[in-house]
Amino acid sequence: MLLPRRPSLSPLQTAQMARAHDKFTIETLGVPGVALLERAGSLVADTVFDLDVVVPGTRVAVVCGPGNNGGDGWVAARHLRHRGVEADVFALRPPTVLKGDARVAALAYEESCRQLLWGRGDRPAWQLLDEGALQKLGSYPVLVDALFGTGLDRPLDVGASLIVDVINRARSTVVAVDVPSGLPTDGQRPAGAVVRADVTVTFSGRKIAHVCEAGAPLCGAVVDAMVAISTPPGEEQLHFVLDGAPSPTTTAPSGPVHKGVFGHVGVVPGVDATLGASLLAARGALRAGAGKVSLLTSSRPAQTPPEVMIAASPSAFTSAVVGPGWGTAADAGWSAIDDSEVPLVVDADALPGFRARASSWGASCVLTPHPKEAALLLGASTDEVQAHRADAAQQLQQAFDGHVVVLKGETPIVAHNGELVWVPGHNPALAVGGSGDVLAGVIAARLAAGHSAIDAALDGVWLHQDAGARLSRGRLASDIADAVDVGL
Repeated sequence: MLLPRRPSLSPLQTAQMARAHDKFTIETLGVPGVALLERAGSLVADTVFDLDVVVPGTRVAVVCGPGNNGGDGWVAARHLRHRGVEADVFALRPPTVLKGDARVAALAYEESCRQLLWGRGDRPAWQLLDEGALQKLGSYPVLVDALFGTGLDRPLDVGASLIVDVINRARSTVVAVDVPSGLPTDGQRPAGAVVRADVTVTFSGRKIAHVCEAGAPLCGAVVDAMVAISTPPGEEQLHFVLDGAPSPTTTAPSGPVHKGVFGHVGVVPGVDATLGASLLAARGALRAGAGKVSLLTSSRPAQTPPEVMIAASPSAFTSAVVGPGWGTAADAGWSAIDDSEVPLVVDADALPGFRARASSWGASCVLTPHPKEAALLLGASTDEVQAHRADAAQQLQQAFDGHVVVLKGETPIVAHNGELVWVPGHNPALAVGGSGDVLAGVIAARLAAGHSAIDAALDGVWLHQDAGARLSRGRLASDIADAVDVGL
């Protein structure tokens, strides 16, 4: 465990981990797989039953695939019927050709139908997902997606994609089992059709798909239903989600309070034509609690606000921001700060030049590339970075000798020593020019106050996302800086 453990950091599972947990629980601990399936399906039924749209007489369609995800669906349908909900199963395969626990679940559903006389007349207890059945799906107010779960490691085929398209076009409340069908569990961007769910019921821990940039909008509200699945001893946890403020953002000092206590952020400015980016970083640092913020320059630019000071030397800085607004003047920017070993926030045009300096820089730094910058650093395309954001963040962290990396985006990823933390956002107010400059200043303020690079990155990204969450679309980057609230 390399990251400092905080209550706000929750572990995330990969597809491989989910399989290992199931295997350990069933094969080592001796818990029958069908018992886990029964519990999971009943929890899906609980979630559906508690939906506001479900009242006596509500019709629910449960779409079941051929594996254990489908088995959860067969169990959920049986439990819903026992509660008086008109649940109908639409299946890719009949119960008799299913295997393992899924077969047991489907046959149990069939037996309940026989004993309780369900499925008489023109509404059979279950139907194969043929063309006629697909035409019926859109009439159900609630659809349960139990087609494919975490075990799927490829895009959906044509037939399954057609079913997903019907689900997505239906005006129904969609509840997905574990992950929406077609969504990669480990955070990659989907390569094919994916169910758009309103609610996703997962079991014994969230998956990367539930919080990542590609997956969160498709999962809707995520319900973590606790099934008695155990973790193998010695499992290495490398993936986390930041659920709240990572630490007290500002700790009131016990001794005398003055501006020096909260650190001195230096901003190495760009050329005059692009000075605005540097000033936004400075504003972010001030709002994030820095005691002093200075531009590293010999003369005061006319547009510099009165709160920002001027420094001719970096010797007094306790952190610095490099890169915003540098443009083609990157060499001059680096020459101004190279004699210092101050912790840096390395952004924008400073990123390429830091590659040669990363191994010898005397302090831990935080890199803040956006996807296009990450692509240039990795020799990839922006599309490739966005399709595999977790891999890109990890590769950058390794390429820059272990310095902390914040891969910016709708859901930023913080990479540190092989561990990855997703910081949920999806805040449209942050999608504006200059937002990243503000973030660089906010992180620098946390570095200046004495936080480690990883603490400063997590704290800074959370403060930035929190500010965006309280703003509406159409605000300026300076508004984002002014909305940063470090508290006390």
